[in-house]
Amino acid sequence: MPKILMYQNRAVIFDPNEYQNQDWSHDFVAAAIEECHDFLPSDWYIANTKDEGRIIIVGRKKYEDMLNLQPYWIFRITADPVDERHDWQWLVFDVIRDSPTTTYSFQIP
Repeated sequence: MPKILMYQNRAVIFDPNEYQNQDWSHDFVAAAIEECHDFLPSDWYIANTKDEGRIIIVGRKKYEDMLNLQPYWIFRITADPVDERHDWQWLVFDVIRDSPTTTYSFQIP
């Protein structure tokens, strides 16, 4: 599946410190989508997180039943200056779209 770089070196000001060991990835993705001109409709969901939240994989609910055909958007945090002494820090990220080039339809007899 080809990976297309959609946005590079974008940034949002965010305060992960206010979450106190809670998951902040949903709020970060919402802010990142807004920063990138609302490129995803509101039916997105977080499919997976990796590398302590620095890689967040997002899909759309309308494709959730067809997991093998679903395009994914990968939010990769490239600058993560999380410092507990400072609130409201810039998080720099890239967005990569990972989608199939060909889809197949077949029936099993």
